[in-house]
Amino acid sequence: VYIGFIPLIHVWFTHNTKNNFKSGYIFGLVYNLISNYWIGANSGAEFGVVLFSLISAVMYLALFWGIAGAITGALRKDVNLYLMLPFLVVSLEWIRSFGPLGFAWGNLALTQTDYLPILQNIDIAGTYYIAFWIISINVILYNLIYSKTGIKKVHIIPAIIFLGLFFSGWGRMQFFQSKSDSIDIAIIQPNVNPNEKWDYSSRQETLMFMDSLHNTAISLRPDFILFPETALPAYLRLNNRIRSQLQTKVDTTGIPVLVGTVDRIIDPEGKKVYYNSAMYLSPKKA
Repeated sequence: VYIGFIPLIHVWFTHNTKNNFKSGYIFGLVYNLISNYWIGANSGAEFGVVLFSLISAVMYLALFWGIAGAITGALRKDVNLYLMLPFLVVSLEWIRSFGPLGFAWGNLALTQTDYLPILQNIDIAGTYYIAFWIISINVILYNLIYSKTGIKKVHIIPAIIFLGLFFSGWGRMQFFQSKSDSIDIAIIQPNVNPNEKWDYSSRQETLMFMDSLHNTAISLRPDFILFPETALPAYLRLNNRIRSQLQTKVDTTGIPVLVGTVDRIIDPEGKKVYYNSAMYLSPKKA
């Protein structure tokens, strides 16, 4: 990601508004198709629905890159593009987060999730600070490659920016002190088709499978066990039988469990309202 935008920047800095919109839109199509392909892999809906959702999302999100290219082409003779482009990309990323179509899963900051020192800087100005930094690195490197003058003066700048951001985050991490002893957590992650999980004929089989995973987690002797969202095909708050079975195992082993579950209430108009929820089960003292 530190060099991936250089070809696109070169195209934008050397072409007009119309061509830049086309190149930006094509880039956006490829970028969003690769990063959001999982929308089309949703097993909880019909294939035609998820395919249409994926295509629509990719075409919509690509517009922002097309707009960025068009604006760059329109202003390339009037402003300093090296200074403008990071602000432009971050502004469009911010605008994209608003409204019913707001979408933040394609934000550039997500490319840095493996680099904790860099992520420490998010509290300065949010994720947009990281996006600004990424585009700035690309712009500076582009200038280093294509500039005919001043190369000796700018070749050190990308390293200073990169290392400065890294070490500032690393320095912040050194101040973090653990206020408690560490704990061992066992996370249960089943692979069950959601359509089959809620099929009444398969429910008992799913419960037995989850129980076997729970036993495996118990054998590791963790301090805490975490079930994922809606792991069990039941409304735990309403289903006393399944909740009691889970509570009994918690009492026997002494290991608490946090489990995600769906919940349902009846509103004043008599309609069923569904919620995502979580339930914490702790061992009961004798």
